[in-house]
Amino acid sequence: MILRGKVVRGSGQSTGKGFPTANINLRRQLPKLTSIAQAKIKQKVFPGIVIIGAPTKYRRKFPKIEFFSLVKLGKCYGQIIEIKNLKKIRATKKFTSQKDLIKQIKKDIKQAKQYFQNHG
Repeated sequence: MILRGKVVRGSGQSTGKGFPTANINLRRQLPKLTSIAQAKIKQKVFPGIVIIGAPTKYRRKFPKIEFFSLVKLGKCYGQIIEIKNLKKIRATKKFTSQKDLIKQIKKDIKQAKQYFQNHG
């Protein structure tokens, strides 16, 4: 599955915790999942993970998409991003604490790094 959209400003919480993130809003329903992915912005490819349907404080008709890059993204607001899902890691879930969320993201990133090490 390839997701495409314009990078929008998020809350800044993920980037502030050391996870470079690009957010997009889609106008269709998608299955909620977390997967290893590659994103392309301006012909540059970034390895990372994507979370589809990330829990949010606000009621949304369509899912929120977050791409966590394994490398620095730089400023990409307003740019078109294409995200290609490569391998499902797990179902998307809501966490009871920030600590548990960060622990899981670090675990997901570790799994993604191993995937890219083995698959180029």
